[in-house]
Amino acid sequence: CANTPSIHRPNFPNSRPQASPLLLAAVERLLAKDPIDRFQSAADLLTHLGSQGPDDPTDHELFGRHLESQALQTAWQQTLTQGGRLIALTGELGIGKSALAQALLKSGPVVSSRAVTLQVKCDSGMAPFGLLHNLIDQGLSRLNPQQRALLAPRFTAAAGERAALIAQFSPQIAQLFPPLSNPIEGNHLQALSDFLLALAENQPALIVIDDLQWIDSSSLEVLTKISGNLHASRCLILVTSRQELNQDLQTAVDQIHPLRHLSHSETAMLLEHLL
Repeated sequence: CANTPSIHRPNFPNSRPQASPLLLAAVERLLAKDPIDRFQSAADLLTHLGSQGPDDPTDHELFGRHLESQALQTAWQQTLTQGGRLIALTGELGIGKSALAQALLKSGPVVSSRAVTLQVKCDSGMAPFGLLHNLIDQGLSRLNPQQRALLAPRFTAAAGERAALIAQFSPQIAQLFPPLSNPIEGNHLQALSDFLLALAENQPALIVIDDLQWIDSSSLEVLTKISGNLHASRCLILVTSRQELNQDLQTAVDQIHPLRHLSHSETAMLLEHLL
């Protein structure tokens, strides 16, 4: 209509050149002309704002999460000196669980300890042992041939007499073992639990498992078995979940940190920092 007043759309990037690129992208989507291009919910916006990369200036700014961050740092130091443990971060989508986990993975104490660090995400409808397959394949895919050759004796020693059984589970692991006899029958759950614990006996390890609410039942059984023996290793397993942990894991977990919403003042500080 000719009489319809035009709506001025501010040039936000030019007016706030120091703002985070992540925030600028969020504003562009919020101002999108087509509703389909906008965030469909507040949870979508929070997820976007929590997805900053390693070069983002807000990456290590965990507003309102100082206590939880300090608890994770303390848990890591205790893992190195007193033995492994299982820690859980719980809370709804977009509340900051993954940001806390990322901050721990990149923290000075973890990096300086030369720990093995792995991060894996659970998805709905995962196949049996799907989480463990992804975790092991991800770890081995990061190794060059020289690193694989150095790791092979350690894997063989950790597998022990059940190497043939474990080789059935992962072709990538099988490549690290010497020639094996025919596959054998046995308890895969127990064999994998013992194998993973043995690997963490001599070198610190930090394993982050995101979205535990989607974990497959077989991997959950292995995780539950491992959690009962973590104190004999130097392995910290950090899990995030939108739901409460099942009863077995609640019994085995060393600490559970339910994340609360940021206060009004904390939210204001975060927005001020982003702007």
